[in-house]
Amino acid sequence: DLLDTVEEYCTKIEQNQARLKEIERLSVEVRRLVEEAKDRAKETSAIIEALAGETSFSLTVMRKQLEQAEAILNKADSMDEFDYLQAEGPAKEVHQMFDGLLAAVDEIRAQIEKHRELPARIKAKEEELRQVVGREQLLLVDADPFAILKAAEAEVPRLGALIEAGDSKEAKACVDG
Repeated sequence: DLLDTVEEYCTKIEQNQARLKEIERLSVEVRRLVEEAKDRAKETSAIIEALAGETSFSLTVMRKQLEQAEAILNKADSMDEFDYLQAEGPAKEVHQMFDGLLAAVDEIRAQIEKHRELPARIKAKEEELRQVVGREQLLLVDADPFAILKAAEAEVPRLGALIEAGDSKEAKACVDG
């Protein structure tokens, strides 16, 4: 009976040691996530600032998103020492936010190019349309394709403002819509 009791204690000790090792492993993992996120925050900030420097754009939307990510990172950083389970969610979330910001920088760069080309493309389409209408002697009573081109031309300044603000989602919607 004494032997059974000792074996029971040994089993409990082994289980506790296994749990402690798992807790330590998770704690180290969350700490690593937080430290990597700190590096990514600096990296992402530098990339956004470089884009702002290249373009002289305010990028207010991107900068606000970066501030939000940094606030979540600070929250995770302050929690990871004593409550790594609570810190894990924000640490993972902030990595996703940085991924989104880096994708947004790439998207804004692409939108800058589209924005530069758009007025010339609209003019070319308008000229092409005028030639077709004149050559075919079309009477445009049902639809006015020139109105569509004018509407697209009117969106160019809005697109420029969205790009300047760094609002990649809205800029993409503006171009795609």
